[in-house]
Amino acid sequence: MVPEAKPGCYVRFRVADTGTGMDKAIVDRIFEPFFTTKEPGKGTGLGLSTVMGIVRSHGGFLKVETAPGKGSAFQVFLPATTDAASQAGEPDQPSVSRGHGETILIVDDEPEIVQIIATVLKQNGWTVLTAADGLEGVAAFLNYSGQIKALVTDMVMPNLDGLGLIRSIRKLAPDLPILVSSGYSNDQSWEALSELRVESFLKKPFSARQLIAEVVSLLYEKSANGK
Repeated sequence: MVPEAKPGCYVRFRVADTGTGMDKAIVDRIFEPFFTTKEPGKGTGLGLSTVMGIVRSHGGFLKVETAPGKGSAFQVFLPATTDAASQAGEPDQPSVSRGHGETILIVDDEPEIVQIIATVLKQNGWTVLTAADGLEGVAAFLNYSGQIKALVTDMVMPNLDGLGLIRSIRKLAPDLPILVSSGYSNDQSWEALSELRVESFLKKPFSARQLIAEVVSLLYEKSANGK
């Protein structure tokens, strides 16, 4: 019943509640990034998508048991091994998913998106500044220009859009790493971004893992290569 499951031994743990439960229409979407049934400002919609990403990265899978009025139960299956000696002898893999306290400026006119991005980055070792549009973004950069190490910006915003913001920032900081996060793109915008030396684009909606991977690449890999 679980196509991605591989034969072998698994460790299973189960988390259950006695809440209102969920119908099939909701269950079919609960692992989508940014999907939430909570009211605006109360939920990010990244919790379960992050759980799914972590479990799959370890070769595991999940099962959900729920029905309206009957609560919900999540079963997490992770591959088990008895080969502890060989596992203990393997060298630790370097961590590439955490920051070192660098300050990142987030500019987006959707408060929920700003909250999501800020929360993910803070939880993974970065310092965050936020702005609600391009004009606020320029002001924030002028006030904290010596501290800001990267910019994450939306494209479509009131007052000053993403391209206008990036053009202004490029005059002040020609080499600042910039990540465009948007649900909108076209050939003209790509051409303009390329001219402004913006090579990192994250299409909405995205997962926490995708966001972290892009920021890590932007700050530590592309910067190191002189891009």
